[in-house]
Amino acid sequence: MSATAVLFILLFLTGVYLTLKNPFWGVALYIFEWHNHPPYMWWGDPLPDFRWSMLVSLITLWSLIINHGKLKQLKEANYSLIWWLVAMTAYMYFVSVFFAISPKDSFKRSENFLKMTIQIFLMMYLVREVDHHKKIIWTLIFSVANLDGWPGNGAGTATLG
Repeated sequence: MSATAVLFILLFLTGVYLTLKNPFWGVALYIFEWHNHPPYMWWGDPLPDFRWSMLVSLITLWSLIINHGKLKQLKEANYSLIWWLVAMTAYMYFVSVFFAISPKDSFKRSENFLKMTIQIFLMMYLVREVDHHKKIIWTLIFSVANLDGWPGNGAGTATLG
């Protein structure tokens, strides 16, 4: 197993641990995993091929359930966007059932939109402090430089010829 795969596992397990303590970390872990999805990386071959992002989402939801009382209360939180997304999701499923030319494809798109709606809800609901927001931004910055392109990994080398 490559050093990059070991680093990924260590960071992933650290993220799981932190998420179980505070569900906000699940948002950061989801972003990290999305940018470093093992099946898409050269170093991910020895790792098990299971649904990494779904695992992160389930752990985050579980942590939200068990830690809900510990979350900082928000003043005048506005979740109207979520209700619009839920309405759009319901409409997409309605169209898939009654009007879709290709119901199978339409249901797949509806399912993806539902997953996106759940993730947006978790991001809106769990990022409650300025410090959380800063950590999410830093996670995005470091994740964009994903583990695949690190020097010495043999990836990203191109030759002209």
